[in-house]
Formats: sequence, structure tokens, C-alpha cells
Amino acid sequence: MKYLECRYSRSGFGTYTMAQINTGLYDYFIVYDEFDSQNLDPSKIIKRDRFLKEVAPLLTQQDTVVATCNDLEGLSGIEDSKCNIILTLHDLTPLRLRYFNHFQKYTWRKKIKKAIYSSNSIITVSNYSKFDIINEFKITPDKVHVVYSYPQNMLTKIDQNYISKIKSLPMFTNTKYIISTVGALNPNKNFIRVAIGWKKSNVFTQSVLIAMSRKNNLIFKFLLFILGIKEKVYTPGYVSIEKLGALYSISDMYIFATLREGFGVPPLEAMQLSTPVLTSNTSCMEEVLKDSAIYINPYKISEISNGISAVLNNKEIIKSLVEKGLEKQREYNPERFLKEMSHVLNCY
Repeated sequence: MKYLECRYSRSGFGTYTMAQINTGLYDYFIVYDEFDSQNLDPSKIIKRDRFLKEVAPLLTQQDTVVATCNDLEGLSGIEDSKCNIILTLHDLTPLRLRYFNHFQKYTWRKKIKKAIYSSNSIITVSNYSKFDIINEFKITPDKVHVVYSYPQNMLTKIDQNYISKIKSLPMFTNTKYIISTVGALNPNKNFIRVAIGWKKSNVFTQSVLIAMSRKNNLIFKFLLFILGIKEKVYTPGYVSIEKLGALYSISDMYIFATLREGFGVPPLEAMQLSTPVLTSNTSCMEEVLKDSAIYINPYKISEISNGISAVLNNKEIIKSLVEKGLEKQREYNPERFLKEMSHVLNCY
């Protein structure tokens, strides 16, 4: 039997978990209370607590459990069973960025190391992450498998009524350019540098920034006030997939200046809707996007500013990025994901 851990519905973990579910490769789903399981076959759902108490002790070498969230914390005790364990480890971001203190890094590394050595195989989302994992934990390359993620089909999920509503807002009425980006307070998403770079660009007075985020809290709004851009930033908070598609579709540019990423689905979603992408020259982004995006150093505000101006002021660059983006996003699809995931699961 093959079991899939289903812990989160949102974030990169959630996207990747849904891609796993859609393969049809699993016999049962180990579901947490916070996971949105309404689209799952009820006969295949096993609640996490019940799985640990009743199922885990009976697992054999014929069974495989795929853990989906970088660690085995939610499946505590599973490492002592006789089953095969496949760990999904997206990246080592907490170990690599200075925003995490030494104690946090030590604790996270210890937890991940235990999960790695308790697993038969590891799935990760890019070659960049694969070699980072191999070098950090000194494991053999054949233990780590790359299974690229893929974007949801955004083309059939555009809320046209939402577009009309947005464009009727005062801040959008006399705007030449609409730029969208990740509006998270997570330092890794680099919003502050993006915002300052946009403010310093030569298109600032002609543009509006859409800051996409799962949260739209008072702290974030206060940050916009401090930066002096509150009146020019639209903050929709968490939106449905249909509204997300709408936001991509009206954007003249999408900025994904992340400091570090395991894969990076959002740029591919934007590319589906013919939106040019400006992204980081760090971690996996060049591996995933190749020549379909413009790259900048995400730590340098001047490069972000110049990149925004260079793209929006050049129709030839926009045309080229749109064409290459549409072609690139097709490379990451459910068929490829199924093929790569099947290869890993068929080892057991």
C-alpha cells in the first residue's frame, strides 16, 4: 500500500501535495485536521491520529509512506516501523538565510537530519536543492530524486467580475502599468527591497503594485505607510485561484525577487497568462526558468529598480518574455510530474 501525508492545503507544501494527490498513485491519504480534504475520496482518508495508532504499527516492507513537509514530525514514530519512507524535502532555506538565528538553525538541522537518515529516499523539487541536500548531509546522490512541481491551469480560472471590480478602483483608473509581486512579510520573499526598488524606478508614478499574500494584516499595512507607498499598493490578502488568475492576467509584469527558493511556482503561473517575469539570479530560478525571465540580484535594490524599468519600457523585451514564458511553463505539467513520481514510487 502507498500512503500520502496531507498536512497543508496552502503554500508550496499544499501545492505539491495536491499534485501528488492528482497522480492517482496512492491507496490512502493520511489527513490532518487543517487539511482541506473535501475533494478526496472519503474511502481513502485516514485521519492522522488513527493512522499512527492503528495503521502504522501494522505496516510492512510492502508499504510506502510519503511524508510531504520536510520532516517526519507529524508522523512521529513512523521511522520505527518496517515500511519504506520517502521524505519530501523542498529546500534548506532555514539553514541558508541569516534571518534564522543559530538556535533555530541548529534545531531545524537536527530535525531534518533525523528525517533524512530515517528515510529510504528523498524527493526534492530541483537539482539545486538536490545538490544542496547532498552536500549538507553527506548522503549518496542516488538517494535524492528530483520531481519538478508544476503550475495549476490558470487559463480556465479567471474571475472576470473580479477584474472589472479591481479596474474600477480609483488607484487603477489612470494607471499605465500594473505590477504584481509577493506581498509576504516573510524576509525570504524580499518584499521591502522590491517595494523600494519599484519606488525608485522611472515607472513608479505611472504604476500600481499588487502585493499578493495569504495574509493582509495591520503590520503589513503599517509597513506600506512607512515606505510611503500605501496609496499605490493594492493588498487583496488571500484570494481564490480564480481571483489569483485575474490578478496575474491584468499585470504588465510579475516580480519574484525571492532570496532563496526550492522551485518557485508563481512565475510559471504568471507566464501562463502572458505576464513577463522579473526574478532572482539566486538558488534554482535560472534552472527552472532558463531564458524565459529577466534576472536580477535580489539583494541589490538598484538592480530591481533598473530591471523593472528595463522591462516595462521595452516592448521588444516584453514580447520576447511573453513568448518564451508561454513555452517554458508548458514544460512543467501533470504528465511530467506523474512520470517522475512513478519512477520514485516504483522503486518500492
